[in-house]
Amino acid sequence: MEGAGTDTDDGQGSPVDPLQLFASYPFSTDSTYQQGIQSIVASGALDGQPQDDRENVLLQSQIFYFNRITGHSLSIDAVRRSRPVRDSSVPAVSRTTPTTSTSPPALHATDEGGEPRTLSFAELKELIEQGKTDQIPNNRTIPNELNQKTPSESQATARKKPWELVEL
Repeated sequence: MEGAGTDTDDGQGSPVDPLQLFASYPFSTDSTYQQGIQSIVASGALDGQPQDDRENVLLQSQIFYFNRITGHSLSIDAVRRSRPVRDSSVPAVSRTTPTTSTSPPALHATDEGGEPRTLSFAELKELIEQGKTDQIPNNRTIPNELNQKTPSESQATARKKPWELVEL
């Protein structure tokens, strides 16, 4: 899980920066990502958009996909700040733009006693958008199928009908 912006994923125990992992991720050869981008383009969502907007959508889709498959929670601002200055394909971030926390809310999903706490709406929304519904406290997956076991036999006696209740 992500701590202070680093993980130990390289197998040698040395820290790996998620931003470096993002920068080196092979989006151009990832078939699942390419299918997603093709569906965005085919939907016409980018038709008539300026080049800057198209590049912004591309960057957002890369960040979303990367966060989804790696479990990190990189923000678009953090990725933009980490990009070299010579990269003019993505607009620079203004210094007045507020930064968002890159720590996942699931790390704070318990209080001091270890009990699950109530998540705020924003935390819950973020977990759902990232596909991390397994990290939502008291959430469980209910299978969309009927029970395959044979039903049990009834132990109760049959209820009497109204005309059977009359005592003579």
